[in-house]
Amino acid sequence: MTHVQGNTPLRVWADDEAEVVCLSVGPRPGEVVLGLTISGASRLLEAVRRELKVLDPAGYDCDTCLDTGHCPAARR
Repeated sequence: MTHVQGNTPLRVWADDEAEVVCLSVGPRPGEVVLGLTISGASRLLEAVRRELKVLDPAGYDCDTCLDTGHCPAARR
């Protein structure tokens, strides 16, 4: 597990040939590197946004479903 703090080294770059976004977390040597497809990167961003809202409950638009979309109001 890698803990990412405000001063944790991060590098992000796109590999056009492989069609992935690469994310390097932590200092070299020993950094963690993720290769994410476009859909994988989008899913990661969604998940991080969702979890950030858990840390800041005032950030929810819907108090019923906590912005998951799983409530009667979201189906209207």
